[in-house]
Amino acid sequence: MAKATYAMGKYRYSCYFSQQAAEKYLKAFLIKNGRLLRKIHDLLKLLEMCKENDTEFKELEMPSLEKLTAFSTMTRYPEFGIKILEKDSREALETAEGEVKHLYKANSDTVHP
Repeated sequence: MAKATYAMGKYRYSCYFSQQAAEKYLKAFLIKNGRLLRKIHDLLKLLEMCKENDTEFKELEMPSLEKLTAFSTMTRYPEFGIKILEKDSREALETAEGEVKHLYKANSDTVHP
């Protein structure tokens, strides 16, 4: 959905779906490793939990994940008045795809892009 909405020029939605994809992949890794989850959407907190199982998660860029986390809220509430640009959407997609590639490499038996 993130790529499809980006291609349609729906950058706000593309950012939201990129955040959702990243969140789901981190949660899938945690569940695969026997971690219990609570309701959480903060990618940085999820990343910290992942690092407890796999130190290679340190390779992921925290500032990019922090920005991606912010899209979870700001894209769903246009009344915040925050304009989402094509550049923002492209960066969100790149961040989510980088995370997916990292997870796929580390868990090729269970996580598929």
